[in-house]
Amino acid sequence: MSRILLDSIDKKDITQVGGGTSKVFKIKYKDDLYFFKKNYERNDSERVTKYFEQQFEESVNELCADVVEVFSYYFLKEIGIDFCVPYKLAALNGANGCLSKSFIEDNEDMISIVDIMNLNYLSSTGHDVEFNYKPITSEFEEFYKSYKDEQKKKGIPYNLAIEDIIVDLSQFAKTYKFSFNENEIKKQLQMIMLLDYFMCNGDRNWSNVKFVFDEGSKILRLAPIFDNGDCFQMEQMVSKKHDEDQVFFHLGSVGRLENNTLSNNECVAKQIFAMCKQNSEMNNLLHKCLSLNIFHLIAEVEKIEDFKFTKRQKDVLEKAYSDQVANFKKFNPELIPENCVCEKK
Repeated sequence: MSRILLDSIDKKDITQVGGGTSKVFKIKYKDDLYFFKKNYERNDSERVTKYFEQQFEESVNELCADVVEVFSYYFLKEIGIDFCVPYKLAALNGANGCLSKSFIEDNEDMISIVDIMNLNYLSSTGHDVEFNYKPITSEFEEFYKSYKDEQKKKGIPYNLAIEDIIVDLSQFAKTYKFSFNENEIKKQLQMIMLLDYFMCNGDRNWSNVKFVFDEGSKILRLAPIFDNGDCFQMEQMVSKKHDEDQVFFHLGSVGRLENNTLSNNECVAKQIFAMCKQNSEMNNLLHKCLSLNIFHLIAEVEKIEDFKFTKRQKDVLEKAYSDQVANFKKFNPELIPENCVCEKK
C-alpha cells in the first residue's frame, strides 16, 4: 500500500491522545483533524518488549496492525457497511501506522462505555461528580473486574452484554440530561457484535466502544466502527508460536477475550444465531459475510491500494475467513448460503 507520508507536519500540530498500548496521535493534516495510530513496536515500552520476546522471532520488530486495519475497512465496505471509519496506511516521523479522518465535529466530543460506567458508579456511590470528571478509581476498577468475572461465569463475554450497555447508557443519560435512540443504538451494537466475532476481533473492549455527544443538543449517538487492527488472526502473520488450531491475539490480554472464535464459545454462537433468526437485517448481514469471496477481496485491495500482501499474510487472511465460515456452518448449517466461497476453486 502506498503510504501517506506525514513527516512535513509541524510538531505543534501533533498531540498524543492514546495512552494505551497503541500510541494514537491527533494531527492537523490538509486543514482537517486526523488521527494517526502507530504500529506496535518492540521498544515502545518494557511490557511491549517483553511480549515481543515471548511471542515472536528476534527479527520481528513491528506488528502489521495497520495492514489489518485497512483490510478490515475494505471487508466492511464489501459487505455494505457504511458505519465504519476509513483507514489509509501512513508514516509519521519514520514510524508506520494508519491514518483516519476525525468523524466528530468541532462542537462534539466522545465518551467510552468504561467512562460511562465509571461516572455511573461514582454517582451511585454518593459522589457528586461533574460530567467531565472521569477518574478511574481503584474502587471502580475492582467493581469493573467483578462485573467481567460474573459475565464470564455466565459464559458470555462482558463485551457482548448489550442490554447492560443500554442500562448504563440510560442511567448516564438520566443523570446528565442526555437523550439517545435506544432501538437504533441496540441495532448498531448487535451489528458490531456479529462483525467482531466473524472477523475475530480480539480488541473490542469497552474503551473502544464510544458515544459521540454534543453538550448543546444533549444527544448521544454511537461512534462508527473503529480500531479493527486486531482482526483476522493478525499475529499468525508473524508469530513463532503459530499453531493451526489456535488463534493468537496481541498485546494486552487484560479485558480481552483469549479466543473469540465461535469454535471456543458455543454460548456466543447460540446468541448470534438467535439474534439473526429474530432480526432479518442481522440475518442478511451474516449471509453477506458468509458469501464474500475472500480471494477476490484480497486481490481488489492490492489493486486499489497499490500493494502486495506477503504469501504469509494472504494465507492467514484466507484461513481466518474459511475457519469462521466452518465454525458458523458447524453450529447452524441451515444459515450458510449455497454461494458461500471459502475454498479456492
